[in-house]
Amino acid sequence: MFDGMKHMAKTPHEQEQGDIPAQENIYPYNLSISLTNDELEKLGLDCNDSECEVGNYVHLHALAEVVGKSKNDTGYGEKHCLNLQITHLEIEDEDAENDEADQSMAGQSSYGG
Repeated sequence: MFDGMKHMAKTPHEQEQGDIPAQENIYPYNLSISLTNDELEKLGLDCNDSECEVGNYVHLHALAEVVGKSKNDTGYGEKHCLNLQITHLEIEDEDAENDEADQSMAGQSSYGG
């Protein structure tokens, strides 16, 4: 059932649906989460830090409980919905993670030293 990370971008046809311009409608709205001061504090994030700039990527680890499940026949086929409540969350700076890996690799010689 679970077989790795998937890119969740909409198809070009899906992006053209609705009132939002396609270039601003890449990901489904319901996959977006907002973190406010309380959550940022728990995660140890400071929005004044460079890791929180718009356009940066963070590595998100989440544990979620399945809190609802439904199936509806819309006349155009079945639509399934799984409701998840995020219960645990961790965020890592993706750029810092990549820098650490680069530094680690630079410290190793080609002879395994």
